Amino acid sequence: MEDSLNDIFSSKEFQEANKEKTLLERLSDVIEDILDKIKRALGQINPPSIDDIPIKPRVNTAGHGIIFYIIIFILLILMAASVIYLIVKYKRNNRKIKEEEDSELLSQLKDPEEVRLQAMEFYKNGDFRQGIRFLYLSLILKLNEQNLLVINKAKTNKEYMNELRTKEYIHFDKVMEFTGVFNRCWYGNRNLSRDIFDKWFSEYSSIVGEVNS
Repeated sequence: MEDSLNDIFSSKEFQEANKEKTLLERLSDVIEDILDKIKRALGQINPPSIDDIPIKPRVNTAGHGIIFYIIIFILLILMAASVIYLIVKYKRNNRKIKEEEDSELLSQLKDPEEVRLQAMEFYKNGDFRQGIRFLYLSLILKLNEQNLLVINKAKTNKEYMNELRTKEYIHFDKVMEFTGVFNRCWYGNRNLSRDIFDKWFSEYSSIVGEVNS
């Protein structure tokens, strides 16, 4: 089982994501490009000399100053918008990659108990995010084993929850809450404490106990 998990993590699909530029590298490229544009804009602005201005030199100079600050303001807005866009895009792509990885795992792993033991290994090593991930995958495998839902690579967690709701599963509310915690911690990169893991390990045990009874 351990060899199977290692093969999955070292597969081509999971390694391709590492070839892309990191978020910091992308932000650096965008900021550098915008700074170049600002430099070019500044180089093109040649304040007129007083001798070339026939009347109201102060008014015209002030006008050019306003235009200059407007250009800088617009460029700063574009910079901020670009940074926000890249952050949002990065988070969406990162979540999509993780969802595909989980779907692949669910389609290959069969024994929920083996996956639960893997979750406890992560827990013992202090990796609570991976621990909660494998604990959640173990639960989905267990529910599939009991025909409460049907695992499919094309399905999302939301679709699994809809299946449980349709079947009026007795622990639907608990599983729905667990799904929210899993999504925030694993897909949303939120920190997960030992206490939260312990809480959901206890909830998992009660859910699985009900399924087995």
